[in-house]
Amino acid sequence: MEETSLGRCYVAFMDLVAFKDIVELDRETIMSGISMALEQAENRTSFLNRSLGRKDVFRHQLTGDAVVLVLRTEGSDVSEIMELIETVRTVQKCLLMKFGLLFRGGIAVGDLTEFTSEGGRSFTGNGMSRASRVLDPENPSFLVAIDDSIMSDVKDGMMRIYPQSVVERILSSKTVRIDGHSYVRYLDEDVSSETVAKCVLFYRSYNPYNEP
Repeated sequence: MEETSLGRCYVAFMDLVAFKDIVELDRETIMSGISMALEQAENRTSFLNRSLGRKDVFRHQLTGDAVVLVLRTEGSDVSEIMELIETVRTVQKCLLMKFGLLFRGGIAVGDLTEFTSEGGRSFTGNGMSRASRVLDPENPSFLVAIDDSIMSDVKDGMMRIYPQSVVERILSSKTVRIDGHSYVRYLDEDVSSETVAKCVLFYRSYNPYNEP
């Protein structure tokens, strides 16, 4: 097994809402959804790496029911952070529209170590733990929260390039503000009310107490 320190990284951690409960209802659908999420992540990270001409700037990994996306902070700029957010958005949206399933989690900054073996790659470090608990317990159970410091850096970086009105338009198309914090926006005009209604009914089917 090969061990590589990646230093500080932007880490997006997404796992299925109530996985342990819903997997008993329809294991085939759940597994298909996880496979699709990983495929979407792989397609976009591979495309971005080719576009940048820099090997493994973006990385992805499957950990149980969670998909992890990694972007090294060294050499990265605001546009690449936005691409990371867009990748999360793509995965969330596809999972909801195709399977009626929800991902939640967070995007944070922290140190990471990568372990590579014949079985694949895995990550460890405080970047993983920070991303998995951004804004807990405030984070709604169907959104991916973005650490406040990341959003501050993104906005500052954009303000050096664009007028404030343009910055606000770009950010509002990719993120949503709730109680002063930012989350990845994936519920847009392409997601029908029928899709959302079916999703809500599915999750209520395993939750006899109708908890939020």
